[in-house]
Amino acid sequence: GNITYYGGALANTVESKLSNDVFVGGAGHMTINGGARETITGGAGGLTFNSNGGGANFISTAAGAFDTLNLSGPETISSRGNDLITTTGYLTGTVYGRSSINAGADDVSLTLSGRDNFKGAGHDVLTVTKGAFATVTMSGFSDVHDTGGIVRYTDVAGGDLATAILT
Repeated sequence: GNITYYGGALANTVESKLSNDVFVGGAGHMTINGGARETITGGAGGLTFNSNGGGANFISTAAGAFDTLNLSGPETISSRGNDLITTTGYLTGTVYGRSSINAGADDVSLTLSGRDNFKGAGHDVLTVTKGAFATVTMSGFSDVHDTGGIVRYTDVAGGDLATAILT
């Protein structure tokens, strides 16, 4: 571990078998498979990250880039791109760009500051900031805090499982 890898102008793929590494994207699309406790910064060329059960990663994406994050462990994100984020594990962070987030049954705690679609099934806590637009579809227990944005909220659980707290 403890390796720093820089992506370049061409597309590149990394099969990460170690942990505690740093990956920095470039103009080419970077794909990373695996790894744990990684620090990943996507570049202008975009990022595909498949955590494959690793977890404890910090992932940030570049503004304007097109990224796909397939997450499975406890992860922290700073999403600034046009991102498709799927998680089956715990997730925290901030989403600034234009993203779609599909969350599983584990807890998610995100601040939504862009134009975002969120689908969740766990106990999720979302904060929608001033100027943001969020479409939230829930089948689990959720808290949605609107602090000046616009929220479109749908409870598909059909019962008392989903709640929305608008502040």
